[in-house]
Amino acid sequence: MILVDAHCDSLEKASQTQSSLISPYNFSKNHRQLQFAAIFCGVEGESPKDSYLRAQRLLGQYTLSLSSEGLLPVRNSLELDEFLRSDRNGLLLSMEGSTGLLGDPAILEKFYNAGLRVMGLCWTHNELAKSSRLLEGEKDTGLSAQGRKMVEAGNRLGMLFDVSHLSDRSFWDLSALSKKPILATHSDFRGLCSCNRNLTDEMAQEIVRQDGMIGLNLCPKFLSDREERQTLFGFFDHLEYGLSRFGEDHLGFGLDIDGIDRYPEPLTPDSSLHDRIAEFLLKHYPQRVVEKISGSNFISFLKKYL
Repeated sequence: MILVDAHCDSLEKASQTQSSLISPYNFSKNHRQLQFAAIFCGVEGESPKDSYLRAQRLLGQYTLSLSSEGLLPVRNSLELDEFLRSDRNGLLLSMEGSTGLLGDPAILEKFYNAGLRVMGLCWTHNELAKSSRLLEGEKDTGLSAQGRKMVEAGNRLGMLFDVSHLSDRSFWDLSALSKKPILATHSDFRGLCSCNRNLTDEMAQEIVRQDGMIGLNLCPKFLSDREERQTLFGFFDHLEYGLSRFGEDHLGFGLDIDGIDRYPEPLTPDSSLHDRIAEFLLKHYPQRVVEKISGSNFISFLKKYL
């Protein structure tokens, strides 16, 4: 079985601590893994110039991790095939918040040429889009003119767009503009938890209609409005919700490892989170379904659209 995880913030942690990207808890010990690794440049209050410098630093960490840890870059279908034939883990570069691109299509192209393939326009609000972090009474204006310009530039390059941090209107603006199917790399379902970071059923249905993907997130506050259900079983509630409403072909993992403050009990970062989740799923679902959710759905998506 091959595991795919559509979101982590491990580049930032590795860069800050000058440590290995691969840790005992964030990569599988039992299976090969393709990890989407995010350049995070959406820090609230950070200047665009500092965001650009942060993006450059994390791009350097991505390059260092590839060379020092034996990871295969996955930037196109040929490299995906190479990864699938190999016995090595793979890395696919994404961006969470695009403030560091300075709204400049030329800078976006430079990052694309360096390996960037998945782009999330914002984390908190920026000059490109409104995020899900709307204040009470704040108007949701969706994508800005500059944001639309960057989407058009991404379309020309063949970029995939991540909707996970977008406001509702920004989601629908982007879904109408993207030339490729959209994906939510690390989101859960608002039908189970009212957090506005989660997808409404209509959003999830649109992702499925476009042949996109949803990566389910471990963040406890996305799992339930009830604290007692903010556990691993709450995570599986979202999996079951997605399977029952949207089918088994468009769901996967986007666990947000190294990007959340804590993991839902009983998970702890002392052993592979992916392996523990897969082991639990195999006790409750057919192996075919577990293989699809754990990785093959994302592999099929990338074969068609990367």
